[in-house]
Order: sequence, then C-alpha cells, then structure tokens
Amino acid sequence: MTGASDDCTPAVVTDGFTKRFGSVTAVEGLRMTVPVESVYGLLGPN
Repeated sequence: MTGASDDCTPAVVTDGFTKRFGSVTAVEGLRMTVPVESVYGLLGPN
C-alpha cells in the first residue's frame, strides 16, 4: 500500500456540467473538484 500522492492534480474536475432528462433539468451548472482519495456523492429528490 502506498501513501497519498504528492501530485496536486484532482481526480475529477467539472465546470458547468448540466444533465437533463427530457424537459427536466436534474443538474445545472455544476462546478466541482474532487481531490485524489476522496469520495463525493450528489443527493437529491428522486
């Protein structure tokens, strides 16, 4: 097992992400940076 990386490059970056299902906009304009070795989730009404 290795330690955390010294590289500061994020695992995931999104800027202005939008997701639509037909006429329903589920996510609009999402900006998010997820660091390495992190877990993120998006929760909302179904």
